[in-house]
Amino acid sequence: MKVKLLLVSLLYLLFLYHAQAQETTAIKQLIEKMIPRHSDSFELKVIPAAPGKSIFQIYVLDDKIVLAGSSKDEIAVAFNWYLKYNCNCFLGSCGNQLTLPERLPFPKDTLTIESPFQKGASGGVGAVPVMNDLLYKIAWSERKPNDDKWLIDYQISRYGERDIYAAEAWHILGKTIYNCDTLQKGYLESIFCVRPSLNLVNGSITGIPNQYYDPTILAKALELLLKSSDKLSTSDAYNFDVIDITRQVLSNYARVKIEKVRKAFEQHDLAKFRVESNEFINLMKDQDTLLSTRKEFMLGPWIEVMRDRGANKEERKLFERNARTQITVWGNHESLDAGKLNDSGSREWSGLISDFYLPRWEMYFKELARQITGTAEKKIDYPMWEDQWTRLQNNYPTRAKGNSVETANFLFKKYKQLVIR
Repeated sequence: MKVKLLLVSLLYLLFLYHAQAQETTAIKQLIEKMIPRHSDSFELKVIPAAPGKSIFQIYVLDDKIVLAGSSKDEIAVAFNWYLKYNCNCFLGSCGNQLTLPERLPFPKDTLTIESPFQKGASGGVGAVPVMNDLLYKIAWSERKPNDDKWLIDYQISRYGERDIYAAEAWHILGKTIYNCDTLQKGYLESIFCVRPSLNLVNGSITGIPNQYYDPTILAKALELLLKSSDKLSTSDAYNFDVIDITRQVLSNYARVKIEKVRKAFEQHDLAKFRVESNEFINLMKDQDTLLSTRKEFMLGPWIEVMRDRGANKEERKLFERNARTQITVWGNHESLDAGKLNDSGSREWSGLISDFYLPRWEMYFKELARQITGTAEKKIDYPMWEDQWTRLQNNYPTRAKGNSVETANFLFKKYKQLVIR
């Protein structure tokens, strides 16, 4: 009896060891692909979690950095967390390289994070669809994929069929917006979403100062993609991409337009200033109209979801204010100015542009016009105005309106001569 019990125990331990090895193998291969020189610095472990919970830990044991989790997914999240918060490496969607110290830093204390497990949820590494797809497939590849072939295959899988114009558009995207050759943390923010200024600065501490690709080339990619509209307009992914790329093209052109506003202001040419600033405002209105054709780019659904989580009137009011704060001011006056956190969660969303960013720019342009005419300056208290907006409870549309592809085509024709110079 004792022998049988011993055998059963040994078989169970062997099964458990084999199961844990399977869980960690994929992450071990991922680490070896991403940071091969440092892969021996880690030890991976599977640890139990309470029912309905997921957990990961990061700590040091015997000169090894231990990444532990209740599943391979949680271990991957631990790996991303370690790179981000211990090595100050940001895994963004630009394709930039990781810069690591010669010797990886040890975490000072044991980190344990436990959260409710949601089926189908993901955490840790965030990336746009194309980078997300490549990021998780390349870990299983024996060699570097052929970029051109991979993008063609991606275009087919994303839209359901091959199209010559869409394939060429994705080729351009791969060589421009998805080909960042500089080390950077963050992204180039939309000028619409920053605190108004005639100097092209970032809206928040998370932004970067320079554009690493030619915006004219991106506009040409959009032109090619729109040529596929008759063939691919039934694809929801195609509709999303058309709106997203048109949004970026218009946002890029806004940087050109604000330079014209600045020159008119410096020349004290009130008539020219009003023309240029009005055109900038109209560009923002067009952007808002474009984004209103897709639910993913609308403020209304965000507010509605947050309100619905409240159990009573007071909770709904609190949750809505938190939702508004998260995408605008982020915190109190100290965190806004001293911490440079204002607009760090900015979004180019329909409703947010028309009701928050656009009025803020209008206030600024009115003040600049006063300065040109020599009228006494009226200092704008942005923190107070922004805070007041977070306390509002007005409603926004929750359903998209209009046709995405038709709207994008219309706006591209309107601005084509300006964005393709």
